[in-house]
Amino acid sequence: MKALAGTRFLRIPLFSAWLIFFVPLLTQDYLLCQPIRAVWVTRWDYRSPGDIHNIMANLAGAGFNLVLFQVRGNGTVFYPSRFEPWAEELGGRDPGWNPLATAIDEAHSQGLRLYAWLNVFPGWRGKQPPANPQQLFNAHPDWFLADEDGTSLPLNPHYVWLNPVLPQVQQHLSNIVQELAAVPGLDGLHFDYFRFPGPGASYDSTTLALFRQTYGISAWDSTELWDRFRRDAITSWLRKNYRKIKAARPEFVFSAAIIGDYDNGPDVFLQDSHRWLAEGIMDAVFPMTYTDDLRLFERWLKRHAPYRHGRALCPGIMVYPDTATVFEELRIVRKMGLQGFSLFAYSSLFPDHQPTELARVLGQRWQVAPVPQFEIPAGPAPLYFRRVQVLPPHPRAADSLRIACTLGGDSSATDSLACLTLWENDGIFPVPQILRLRRSTSRPEIWYSGQTVSPQGISEHFYAQAVAYRRGQVRRTAVHSELLHVIIDATTDRYRQASGRFGPLMLQPSVLAADDSGRVWVWEPGAGLHRLTADGKETPRSTMQTYQDSNGRARPLKNIVGLQFTGDNRLRAAMVTSGRTLILTAQPEDSVFLLQTAISGQAMRAAFDGRGRIYLLQKDGWSVFAPDGAQLASVSFGRRHSPNGIAVSPDGETVLISCRTEGIVHRWQRAAPGGAWVYTRAQDLPVANVGLGGVFWGLDGTVLVCHVPDSYVTVLDRHFRTVDYLIGGKPALRVPRAAVSSPSGELIYVLPTGGMTPVRLQQWKKISSQAE
Repeated sequence: MKALAGTRFLRIPLFSAWLIFFVPLLTQDYLLCQPIRAVWVTRWDYRSPGDIHNIMANLAGAGFNLVLFQVRGNGTVFYPSRFEPWAEELGGRDPGWNPLATAIDEAHSQGLRLYAWLNVFPGWRGKQPPANPQQLFNAHPDWFLADEDGTSLPLNPHYVWLNPVLPQVQQHLSNIVQELAAVPGLDGLHFDYFRFPGPGASYDSTTLALFRQTYGISAWDSTELWDRFRRDAITSWLRKNYRKIKAARPEFVFSAAIIGDYDNGPDVFLQDSHRWLAEGIMDAVFPMTYTDDLRLFERWLKRHAPYRHGRALCPGIMVYPDTATVFEELRIVRKMGLQGFSLFAYSSLFPDHQPTELARVLGQRWQVAPVPQFEIPAGPAPLYFRRVQVLPPHPRAADSLRIACTLGGDSSATDSLACLTLWENDGIFPVPQILRLRRSTSRPEIWYSGQTVSPQGISEHFYAQAVAYRRGQVRRTAVHSELLHVIIDATTDRYRQASGRFGPLMLQPSVLAADDSGRVWVWEPGAGLHRLTADGKETPRSTMQTYQDSNGRARPLKNIVGLQFTGDNRLRAAMVTSGRTLILTAQPEDSVFLLQTAISGQAMRAAFDGRGRIYLLQKDGWSVFAPDGAQLASVSFGRRHSPNGIAVSPDGETVLISCRTEGIVHRWQRAAPGGAWVYTRAQDLPVANVGLGGVFWGLDGTVLVCHVPDSYVTVLDRHFRTVDYLIGGKPALRVPRAAVSSPSGELIYVLPTGGMTPVRLQQWKKISSQAE
């Protein structure tokens, strides 16, 4: 590997590099006297003092030592409050006893600690408004989140959310947590839903005005600053309340359930959990690492583990029927030296207060452990990175790059800072090359590269990481930043953003298809299949709601998992229902689908080749079917995977699977073209870090790969050569979940990840044509 010309790079052998920079991070004493063994107890698990007695006795008997006890669900509470009404689960009135006080007494009598678990930002749940006029939804409707059009998010089977940015919301929630912190005997707080429901919210006039007042621009002018503004609103509220409560009760613990897949935290749910730990304003985090995919479970934990800064990291583990999975995940937690774990939830361990086999085994394996005690560091980490940037943000091959970092903690005492740039898709440092940074004379917390770096000679993707340390104290003080994935765009632009806000707002749209006239079909659960014109408009009766079964009867569309135009210009859809996958077909002008065939089993995702053959993705593999439903091939992954999507070449010879487990796109090749339907693994696509992103293969050979963690789409040709990146724009392309191209490849539509908030498509148009 060559050092870049004109830069000061130092070569360090692999062993020495790890010894200097990473051993301190691995050997620091993070372990507690006893591991935290926690359980979430939901608000549906108890209705009487007797229930709470049974809960605490059962958990103590099974060897647990910490109870996360829910006392606030949706703007109503399970204790006498001066600020919110009693929970509707208790009849909406004083039940004559205090569940929280009872739980504290019962827990302490069993040697357990108890944190009050509260859903922070949900303000109501369900399709019907609360009966109590004093409940927040009725008393303060202007406190709730609004979508991009400024319309309040509607009631739904799940939650409607308070706006974290509004000062009056922040004050109300401060009143709640300070009230709880004053409850005698309470050991700590546990925040859940401590985030936004997704990026497509908080567009009310007050929040937009506050943003403009802060940055002097509109929310549409900078997606980066708009997201940071909303993340900072939560962090600043936490900082204020943490410091106030800790000043009075230093032993009181702040904890939070956080997004398990960290890559979705800051950009999808606007949750800055690693920053909370670095700033020292959160004592323990419980990542919701709910997956039975063991490799994905460990991958998620490895994204969190280096950024604990001496605080507790306790993964959340779902109680699966397969107890072997639970024990294997506990083994991974122990192997990684984490401080503990929490199981979700009590009712899965003790349905009707009776122990399951898992609960009995846990009680036999674990001795009753003392209440875990650990020293909570005072104040922020001595050193940590607030931000690392590569400038320009979206560099091209002709650009000169600079690296800039902002340090937190005691940055004034830092004598040197190094930045490691590497060329490995997995972010591994085999032979790291170090570019030393300079400290700003006017702002000592800012460091920057005095020299520019030429991208020539760098691979298309590289990873940058900053390492800060005090001279002479490298082993004891070295800290490193989050890994920064940088794309060097050496392509010639083929596409430009034509519309960053295309079509109507849609809630959790999942699959889409486009034709050459610019029309696009998008499936929105609960609303139907939208058919949009080339300018993003909906026409009367443009939403398809039904299909016609084999008896000619109209049936409702639901659970569409695949949608694609095939070579005969027919729109094909795959719909999951009652243990089967139905294959539906329609002409572009039709208002109703016709049933083509039914296949046993429920697909996760579906794709079609140019001849209408069907490719169904399941968790353990994928299968190929003829248009009449006859099975042609079945392929097993061989081990547990978490696949996101499936795509197939127009001739059916190649199948692509986007894989969340490994963050890559697998390729399967038909062993004998035109022969037997047997597929073998081929070389993976030259892409990385797809996260939740899907994959698409158009009739013209265009391949699209969505990269959720890094917010871009890779455009490849039929030979898997990168021809363009869809990145940036105004508003910027954010966390793309799915993308499709029109049959000719002239148009690309991108579907962003919205979480629980409505989003719009983006439309990109081809601006040049090159020989392939």
